[in-house]
Amino acid sequence: MQLTFPHLGEAYLYARLLFKELGVPLTIPPLNSTASLERGSGVSPEEICLPFKLMAGNLLEAWEAGADTVLIPATMGPCRLGQYGELLQRILRKEGCRYRWILLDSPAAIGYRELIRRADSVLDGRKISGERIFSALRQVAILVKDFEEVRRECRLLCGSYRFRELSASIYREAETLLKTAGDLQSAGAAMQEKRREVRRIKRSRAEETERREEVSVLVTGEIYSCIEPFANHHIADLLEQLNVSFAITPTIGWWIGRTFHLPGCGAGCKKPLVRGGDSFRKERIPCEIGGYARDTVDSVLRAADSGFDGVIQIFPSGCMPEIVAKSVFDRTEHSREIPVLSLIFDEMGGEAGYITRVEAFADLLQRKKRRSLQREYTKKRGQAWSI
Repeated sequence: MQLTFPHLGEAYLYARLLFKELGVPLTIPPLNSTASLERGSGVSPEEICLPFKLMAGNLLEAWEAGADTVLIPATMGPCRLGQYGELLQRILRKEGCRYRWILLDSPAAIGYRELIRRADSVLDGRKISGERIFSALRQVAILVKDFEEVRRECRLLCGSYRFRELSASIYREAETLLKTAGDLQSAGAAMQEKRREVRRIKRSRAEETERREEVSVLVTGEIYSCIEPFANHHIADLLEQLNVSFAITPTIGWWIGRTFHLPGCGAGCKKPLVRGGDSFRKERIPCEIGGYARDTVDSVLRAADSGFDGVIQIFPSGCMPEIVAKSVFDRTEHSREIPVLSLIFDEMGGEAGYITRVEAFADLLQRKKRRSLQREYTKKRGQAWSI
């Protein structure tokens, strides 16, 4: 058995270390590119969403590299991801890719016993103790949490004149260490050190006064578009270049915590997103409509309460749950006085257009922030004169 899976952000870095620890042969397809998108688009239905086309391209390239088994997440509900497994099987079979498929659905849909049975098929009969498997999964979970904390704090430091270059350097080093680590233990130790470095910067930053002038943005939306850089035209790099503090949610850690109901899901927002129980969420979308539309609405509401200056919603063309979410929080944009920019991506490049819109949005937020600070200063000066 030669295992493979479609790309989803940095998930391949965690998977490389996990399956190496378990002794499972792994073929990682080339990173998403224009070439892989063109290949996937050539075999996919014309109206299907961008994530599907990228996944199809990944699996075509992996088959040519020698992979014969696909591990892919699935989901119940109206979101097309629930149909990806079956549809990809049919399309790739026509292209001569006779894969064996392992679909990992949420425990709520198939139960933990069935989930364990499917996960066990990944080992392909290898005699590995449950203790070793649990230890490897635990190390991966800690690694995901630590890396996402480093990345989250570094992104929130992008607007700091004093610490932006240092934080960017720490994040690049952490990413490089994750890519080159030989095993889970060394990767975990390296990430713990980077986590301590970031926390030291965070304590120093707490003493600054310039933070009031920083512009912060929450990027949210469809999960694949948020996590996979190629699918969002590397929006994180663009915001970093614009010196905008930002957070992106959902993340891989967030998805793991939400799917398996684990604490500390690491949403990337100043107030972590949690599952269920919020009255305002129920008022906005009273029932699940597929994908994570309710969480997108929740993110916009929490962004306003958490001090973010704006929100960027990103999703692929034709994504029904995010289209519904956008129609719901259009009212929130006015009631909470927080600007929202929606970006829709498809296989038609046009990167310059996205860059222009994000730059204009960042400029709008900066102007709004300066006007707000100027009004505050004028008001305080007037109070001083009156005294």
